[in-house]
Amino acid sequence: SCFTHQYKNSALFRLYASRIASQNTKGKIYYASGSKKAEYKVEIGIVELTVPAGKYLVLAANSVTTPKPGQMSCGLGASSGTMIGINTTRTESASGGGAVNFAYLDTDNISTIITSGYGYNDESYMYRSILVAIRL
Repeated sequence: SCFTHQYKNSALFRLYASRIASQNTKGKIYYASGSKKAEYKVEIGIVELTVPAGKYLVLAANSVTTPKPGQMSCGLGASSGTMIGINTTRTESASGGGAVNFAYLDTDNISTIITSGYGYNDESYMYRSILVAIRL
């Protein structure tokens, strides 16, 4: 009888503990990747990632598939909240190239984070993008 009572309490504790733990999303990592064809003289959105309200460290990396010399960029934006450190990084795209970017996002609502790239080169090539948001 005492053993049964302790077991029931233990099972109930595990149930409540798992529910509370599932609400704690600190340290949760949100991730998206993809590619999109570059458009000459146009800023294009490449990858989108939707996150719940919270504070995030946002990391992004773009690369291109062209072996020709030129430029490429990695931009970041968010549909809501305050994004600190938002800027566009640029680099040379010779042999593919690669650019990284980061920002801090503080949002009270669901927010969609997006990476972007500008079509500097007048040719057919792809932008590849990786986007990571780490809840703080």
